Amino acid sequence: MKIWRVILLAILLVTMPALSACDLFGLGNSRAEQEREIYEQQIEAIKKAQDIQRQRQEDYQRRLQEGLEDWAEAYGEWQEQQQQQQIEALGGTTANQSGVTDNQS
Repeated sequence: MKIWRVILLAILLVTMPALSACDLFGLGNSRAEQEREIYEQQIEAIKKAQDIQRQRQEDYQRRLQEGLEDWAEAYGEWQEQQQQQQIEALGGTTANQSGVTDNQS
């Protein structure tokens, strides 16, 4: 019985370094390889998230610029209308004043 235990122990002692060596030579799927793959996946996910964020920022900036241009155009038109109304009001007042002056003469 003791001989079997010794033989089994000897087999384990001989095979354990050999199995560990497989991992060192890249024959097994090592933990470092798994960690590297996870790291690369995380980097790829971060890049995708950054691309999405960049695209959203560009879209926001484009919409903001278009909105500002529309507002500036509408404000310019409103300003022109106000000036035109003021000119008409002044023109009407001037015409009324000249009419009053003509009547007084």
